[in-house]
Amino acid sequence: MEAPIIRSPHIQELAAAFSSEEHGTLQGEPVRPAWSSAEQPPPQVETQTETQQDRTTRLIRFLGFLGLGPAGTVHRKSLVRLIWNLSWGFLQVCFFTYLMTYDTIQHIRLLLSLLC
Repeated sequence: MEAPIIRSPHIQELAAAFSSEEHGTLQGEPVRPAWSSAEQPPPQVETQTETQQDRTTRLIRFLGFLGLGPAGTVHRKSLVRLIWNLSWGFLQVCFFTYLMTYDTIQHIRLLLSLLC
């Protein structure tokens, strides 16, 4: 049986550490990297379908984080809705406070200009 091909450098180091005769795979054969330590590992080339799959997975995970899509749960939706409503309400209070402060300052300036 042929040893499996290991593509990750971290897994290659682990495989080299455990490739002695006393350590082996479940079939009893030692795990060895697909290339020697003197050679560089082969470059990993991503195809268009892998990149598209990665984007799709990221999109699904992001939608699931927001409580939407197939990965979204009712609990997550309610949590996101609560955080959104609290944030929007806080923003409105801050904006209203800013407008009232600005208006008060303008009135004070007007009164000071009339008095002087």
